Amino acid sequence: MTPYQFLASIETRGSIIKHMTESHRVYHNLNHAMEVAWLGYGEKGLLENKTKDLIFHYLTSFYHDIIFVPGNKDNEEKSANFFVDDMSLLGYKEIDQDIFSDVYKAIIQSADHFNKTHYSTDRVGRFLDFDLWGLGSEPEQYDINTKKIRLEFYHVSDEDWKKGRMEWIDKALDAPSIYRQHTDREKTASANLRREFASLKG
Repeated sequence: MTPYQFLASIETRGSIIKHMTESHRVYHNLNHAMEVAWLGYGEKGLLENKTKDLIFHYLTSFYHDIIFVPGNKDNEEKSANFFVDDMSLLGYKEIDQDIFSDVYKAIIQSADHFNKTHYSTDRVGRFLDFDLWGLGSEPEQYDINTKKIRLEFYHVSDEDWKKGRMEWIDKALDAPSIYRQHTDREKTASANLRREFASLKG
């Protein structure tokens, strides 16, 4: 089942699409959710095509940013609670409890990708790596993604943006690793972050 087929099949698709296409979203939108979802699908996907893992991965992809107000510290908590509220519509009784539990954990833990104690199961760890996939993109794509995120924080002054962004980059680079499992992207991600940090520092 492709991400498109999965989204079309669930009762909450209208709500997901409505939230993920809000006008203030430029990067954290349905496009991003689909990109993360596709990383796990099929022969070219990075997950084995197991039904349980794909259901976990798709649900987490579509719900982890469903509540997104730039700058708010409780987006992930609210997104996780939004998911819980939708559980009955998503067929909680038909789907293993461990899937729902891991989706909830992954959403909560996406508030701090660089705390590796959060990587409570392999599939949660894989998802959190996928959510940061763009950091390991080619420099041109990385820069496009960064500009999109800056547009979401249009209300923040350049000075405050630089301060906050540099603190976030520092945290990423100070972590033992950016990725837990997909360490082949580590070198490119680190280079992108260092390049952006130097640019911000001037």
